[in-house]
Parts: sequence; C-alpha cells; structure tokens
Amino acid sequence: MNADIRPYTEDCWNELRGLLKNHWREDHPLLDRALFEWQYKGYGPLSKSSTARILFVQNKLIGFLGSIPGLYQIPYKDTKIVPGLALALWLVRPDYRGGGLGILMLLKTEELAHVLVCLGANNDTIRYLSKRNFTCMEALLRYILPLDAEGYKTLMVKPALYEEVLTWTRSINPGREISPIAPDTLQLQALWERSTDGVPLFSLYRNEDFWRWRYIESAGFKYLFFGEPNCAGIVVSRIERIYSPENNAFNHGKVLRIIELIPGDSGVWHGKMNADFIDLIRGVLSWARREGCWAADFQCTSSRLRPVLLDIGFKQQDPTYNPPLCSLAGLFQPLKFTIDTISVLWRINFSETIYLEPRDTYLVKSDGDTDRPNIWPLPA
Repeated sequence: MNADIRPYTEDCWNELRGLLKNHWREDHPLLDRALFEWQYKGYGPLSKSSTARILFVQNKLIGFLGSIPGLYQIPYKDTKIVPGLALALWLVRPDYRGGGLGILMLLKTEELAHVLVCLGANNDTIRYLSKRNFTCMEALLRYILPLDAEGYKTLMVKPALYEEVLTWTRSINPGREISPIAPDTLQLQALWERSTDGVPLFSLYRNEDFWRWRYIESAGFKYLFFGEPNCAGIVVSRIERIYSPENNAFNHGKVLRIIELIPGDSGVWHGKMNADFIDLIRGVLSWARREGCWAADFQCTSSRLRPVLLDIGFKQQDPTYNPPLCSLAGLFQPLKFTIDTISVLWRINFSETIYLEPRDTYLVKSDGDTDRPNIWPLPA
C-alpha cells in the first residue's frame, strides 16, 4: 500500500474535517476551524510550520496525527530549553487500520522533536508508546475541595455522609477574597523563571509566547488570572458551568477548575509552606464560592505542591474515585460521573533517553488536548 504522509496544510481542511466528523465524532469541537487552528498553533520555533501530519492513500486523506508545538525545559546537565511536541488526536480511518499506517505517522512526527508528551491517551496508545520508551503515568494527580456542601454532595460518584461533606466544607479557611487581574506576559515569564530556578522540573517553558497563546488568546475557554506575579505567585483558573442534558437540576451549578499554580517562592516546590501563596489560593477559593461554585479541583503530575494543597483543605482523589468523600465527578460538560483518567506519557530522547520521576515534572491539564471544550459552542 502506497502511503503518503504530509504536513497538514490549510487547503486540506475540508477533507480533514470530513474525516474527523465521520470517523471520530460528528459533533467534535475541533470541527470548528478557529478552535482547531488555535490548538495546533502552539508556540516556539516548531510553530513556524505545521507539525500535524496527514496520511493519504491513493490520494484519499485517511489519517491524521495532531501535535502541538511548545518549548520544554529539561533538568539534564543544567536546565535545557528545547522544542517539543504534545501529541493530540491520532486517527486512521477504520477500514485502513491494522496495517501500521498510524505508526508511520508517529515515526514521521518523532523526527521533528527530541521531546514528546501525550495526555489523555487511550489504552492502545498507552501500550504502544510504552514500548517506544515513553514514561507512563496512569493519571494526573487530582486534588479536590468542596465549596458548597449541598452542591458538592450531588456531584459525588460514591455515597458519603452529608455531615462529613459539611464538616470538610466548614473546615476550609475562606481567606480574604481576591479578584482576577489583567495578565502581564512579561511578568508571568519572569515569575516562571524565578519560581523554577534551581528546581529540577520537566515542563513547558512558560515564556511570554506561552501565556499569550495558551490562555490569553484561547479560542475555547476564558481563563482567569489571580495573584501577584512579582510576589506571591499566580493562579490560572476558569469557571466551568455544569451541563447535564438528562437532568436540568445540575445546570445551575459551577465548578472552579484550577489549571496553573505557580508560586513566587521557589521553596514551595521543595515543600516550603509560603503564607502569601497559601493566602492567594484561599482568596481565589473565596471568590469562587461567592461566584456560586460547588467545588474546585486541580490536576498535575507533580506531588511537589501537595503540602500546600493539603494545608488549604484539598484532598487527593485516586484514579478509582476513592476515598468516597473525594469522589467528585470526572466531567462536567456534559456531566459524567466517571470517565477514563487523564493518562500522561512523555519521552525525552537526545543521545540517550532521559527518565524522570513524576515528582520532577510539572504537566497540567492544559498541556495537551485535555483542557479544551468538549462541547462546542459552549453551553449557555
């Protein structure tokens, strides 16, 4: 079979859109061209040309492998900053599967970068990438917290006593409410560099271009910034309205999705309890409670922020939605109580493959294809 693998180009949009609609999901959000082009734009030197790959057989477009360009910092022989890709959406038309065509697209993509990450992969993809020396983490660590006891109780997967939820909710120090700020990309880059100086973290390098592309110019969600980049640090979050086609009673609920937590004091990554950073997060939670949020969550690969989160009142939910008190639903648009966990895979490959423990990584929900709308347009 004569396969032709090419970079995606705009003149292939209609044919690619048809492939995604017919063989992925007929109402997939990425069928919206503006959302598609924003997601795969990325930033850094690899964003100057298309890194997504399309597959043709006999002049028919039958496959797609998306990848999002970025810059990654790597704790290897002093910190390096290098181009990399986040794999996102890998599809071969069903009648062409089983012949290795999808693997050919991956091999072509691997030629572009020494660093590859993938969030939210299915089991088949996990098995294959693991064989190619990717490190696999079963799920992002998820920390959750109730803001309204009654609302939170309705979103629980497993039964727990209401009194337990109420006690947990009341134990959370609300803090002094703070409001969103207008982000300054230069200050945010300086914050990231100061925060991670001397900290052995594998992560996207959060420079001005990153903040501008990923959050400020997002074509999907509206992200909110809180804090003081020159002092305590910042919180990036968004409010997600619950949408349940089956039960309208949920549709007035909201959840605070915390996406980024960047402390101003690098010691926090080493377990230091910084009062200013803790007060910042508490202030955001107070704001969210007034906005009517029932719960808050934060997902990340690293356990380095765990002491701060536990001090504030967060609890960790495991991949099986345990313990029952922590069994907050997994998806809110549309509302699904249990979903597959967000798996994380990465590979850093120079002259040798570099292996890192999850603790020494900072990959969050927005670093791949797992923090963009699942319904488009967004529910009103």
